[in-house]
Amino acid sequence: MKLYKMRYLIIAFLLGLACLQAQDDYPKLYLNGYVKQLQSGNFFNEAFPDLRQGKLVDTFLLDNFLHHRLNVDWQLGGGWSVQGGLRTRFFYGEVVKANPLYAEQIDQGSNDWLKASSIWLDNNSLVGHSVIDRLYGEYTQDAWEIRLGRQRVNWGISTI
Repeated sequence: MKLYKMRYLIIAFLLGLACLQAQDDYPKLYLNGYVKQLQSGNFFNEAFPDLRQGKLVDTFLLDNFLHHRLNVDWQLGGGWSVQGGLRTRFFYGEVVKANPLYAEQIDQGSNDWLKASSIWLDNNSLVGHSVIDRLYGEYTQDAWEIRLGRQRVNWGISTI
């Protein structure tokens, strides 16, 4: 019977915590992100080399990757903050198996001045790649906003 009452007490305590409001103390750390899985199919019309037959053949290849993003926002107070973003991708499928240089090509694709990426898994069917694509400090006061650091432009969105 006591265990039954204890459950109600714990539930009431947890619901009470949801109503509490804290003061605006700094620093504040915010984390968010997402995970998604993408699949693509590639059809090569007499363009894919078959080494066994020694000729170009029609081929359909499936490719997959698991994409993860972690965003960090550290509010320091007084208008100062530090923000960063980590993108991790895990490639697998027939395209990875067909191209022994896949990992190297993925890592060179960013063509950055400062290398902030790493291939942490590379075998004949799996490639793991991580990159810090955003890391900057920001100062905001009234209508002024100053950012310094590594930023990434996402050309795929419109904010009109």
